[in-house]
Amino acid sequence: MNSFIHNQCVDTLQYVLVNGDRYSQMIAQRHSRWIVTSFSILLLLSSSSSFAVGYGIYDARTQGLGGTSVAMANTNNAYFYNPSILAFHYEDEDHTRDGRVTPVAILEYSEATKSAYELVDKDVDTKFDNAVAAYNALPTTQRAADALVFSSELEDLAEKIQDQDLNIDSYVGFGVSEVGELGGGSFFIGSRIIGGGTTDIPESDRELFDQYNEVLEYFASDGQSGVFYPELVQLGCPDALDQRFPVDGDGNRLLDPLTNSPLINENCDLNEPSDEFTSSAQFRGALITEVGVSSAKLWQWRNFLIAGGFTPKVMMLKTFDEDRRVSDDDFNVDTTLETELFFNLDLGVSIQYAERYRLGLAVKDVLQKSFKTELENTIELTPRSRLGFSYMHDYFIVGADIDLEKIESFSENLARQDFSLGVEVPFYNIVAVRAGYRVDTKGNFKNKFNLGLGFSWRRFSIDAAYSSGDKESSYALQGGFAF
Repeated sequence: MNSFIHNQCVDTLQYVLVNGDRYSQMIAQRHSRWIVTSFSILLLLSSSSSFAVGYGIYDARTQGLGGTSVAMANTNNAYFYNPSILAFHYEDEDHTRDGRVTPVAILEYSEATKSAYELVDKDVDTKFDNAVAAYNALPTTQRAADALVFSSELEDLAEKIQDQDLNIDSYVGFGVSEVGELGGGSFFIGSRIIGGGTTDIPESDRELFDQYNEVLEYFASDGQSGVFYPELVQLGCPDALDQRFPVDGDGNRLLDPLTNSPLINENCDLNEPSDEFTSSAQFRGALITEVGVSSAKLWQWRNFLIAGGFTPKVMMLKTFDEDRRVSDDDFNVDTTLETELFFNLDLGVSIQYAERYRLGLAVKDVLQKSFKTELENTIELTPRSRLGFSYMHDYFIVGADIDLEKIESFSENLARQDFSLGVEVPFYNIVAVRAGYRVDTKGNFKNKFNLGLGFSWRRFSIDAAYSSGDKESSYALQGGFAF
């Protein structure tokens, strides 16, 4: 069985190397529209910034443990976090049937990201602009009411994302683990989406939202509610344009003082929103697809078990850098998409004492890569090292992880360095209850509390997890089949 999986893994890696461009295009076609719309309302940052990719959570069990994994992983998920743990298996595979096939999906996002997705997916800003233009073409109460709907919705979504972190870090993948006596291997393939930022909506735009709402409500109600602005007397004056807006000796139109506002233009129409709003935003993110093979071996020295493991992998990284702004009388979007195909490596080592205490050290993406986008932003794939400890009692398992260096996030270029705690309590090898807590030691990101539940019956298993923080949520679900 091990030789079969090894051959299949080698064939798959060769296929990806030969057909990388076509496979990357297939992945991009499936995910790029969703990613672009998810990130389109993000911070307009400095002209040159650098962002790195964090350690990541790739399965439901670890999600329930708050990300605690380097010493607390098992042979079903070790290839994601510390491949050396694949070797902690003491019986022949033909007797234990501890091989596992595992599909998994994880979605982690901030509430503000959800609002930003709704804004762009529904194209609210453009619909508002078009609704005002339609009212100017035929000023009826119904068309004013239509414009008011989009104006109110746009203002509501803007309030939800203003000064809020927009983060997303999600994963969809599939893995196969095969363990034997004092050794093991695995194969996995999956895609991770990561990105973040905040919006830049100036106070002047928020005030203008209120004015548009008040004016449109006035027209929609035929003057029964809303606010009447003095300059509104100029609406509908094209027939008397020369009288109200005389020209000077050079033929330039002289504006009436009452029209010197963001609401009314010289043609006696409501200004279209894109003429007046100055909000700007930018997102940057990455779609990382990995195809990897893990291998691990266990040795004994006195009372210590020492395991080493490695994961060679092919990575396809597609970076997204989008500048969204309101200027030049239109809602403009500049987007750059860059794709890279390259080789990388994960390493891990574990030391276990008395079958109870385990210390783990792992490094993901040993080979550093840097990517420059056309918008002069840099996205870096740097080595990420993490140290973990676990204690394995007969009735529970408890562990802790800490990042050994800070990592620059996609959100506001802030650094983060996570520390996590996790505990798992199994019941009769059928049900497992999990809890975890994750803290950013740099204080730039909110703490998160996690809960998870696992269920196994015969050869089948299912795991689910949920976590919440300050205006952030994450969900994870995975299945499993033992062979």
